[in-house]
Amino acid sequence: MITLREFFDTHGHRFWSKGKYFDTVSAQIHRFCDFRNHDSRGLSEFKPIDFYEFMDHLSLEGASDSTINRYLSSLQKIFREAKDMEFINRAPKVKWLKISEGRSRVFTQDEIKMILDYLGRRHEWMKCYCIIGLHTGVRLGDIQKISTQTISNCRTKLYLETTKNGDSREVLLNDDAQKAVQRLLEINGNKFVHSTFRRTWNAMRKEFVRMGNITNPEAFVFHAFRHTCASILANDLNINLGIVSKVLGHRNIKTTIKYVHTKSEVVSGVMDQIAQYHSRKLGPMETEKAPHPPLKTNDFQKRP
Repeated sequence: MITLREFFDTHGHRFWSKGKYFDTVSAQIHRFCDFRNHDSRGLSEFKPIDFYEFMDHLSLEGASDSTINRYLSSLQKIFREAKDMEFINRAPKVKWLKISEGRSRVFTQDEIKMILDYLGRRHEWMKCYCIIGLHTGVRLGDIQKISTQTISNCRTKLYLETTKNGDSREVLLNDDAQKAVQRLLEINGNKFVHSTFRRTWNAMRKEFVRMGNITNPEAFVFHAFRHTCASILANDLNINLGIVSKVLGHRNIKTTIKYVHTKSEVVSGVMDQIAQYHSRKLGPMETEKAPHPPLKTNDFQKRP
């Protein structure tokens, strides 16, 4: 009999690259192993109810639905890999928690200026992070991995060995992104403490709330730069969703759609374009006048 902890400690490196993300996954799986009597059970003995009870436990501990889903993602992957390696015959199937769409948002131009100004006066490297995120849509975790080894010799490409979905990809850098990456590496080789980033971001958010500049601090997160990048590409620059999906590194375009926050004025503009198109092709479309005068009420009355 092999336990989950034994399987992960022996084979986990085959499914996740060593680094900060691997350490996070390791902590998640080990926490599941520590829950109740999971460490005394074989891999094949786990059922969906064991996952649901663990999810309830995390919720009672104060974990958000997004955090719980991240635990579930790591656990489901390790069980799928165990099945593929024929250690078990089946992998338990568990439904993810539904995440409210309310948190997803894009930054306005005024908010972007406020963020860059605030961080530029405190931690220039954090300002560089924001510029890179805004211009490329790259996640915070991938920006934190930037080093001289992940940049092409011509400085126009960023190589991501392992992204959130496990894929490796290249990210093209425009002039502003190149300058931000170059400055980031000049400051301290991008060797910064994440707790400093989190503490500074939270302080900035509280300051913006105090000033009345934002009303929903929970949605004011760095990841919104990724949404902002996608929405600008699709709404303001009219870039095809297939290309936007390529920029963000999504496997499925359905995922990209969640990142594109369509503006009502864009939809209205599209409808106007349809009218202009048909007008050019077919000419003005005027409704014909009614051939008969409108009926009066007494016309409907039954004649004797």
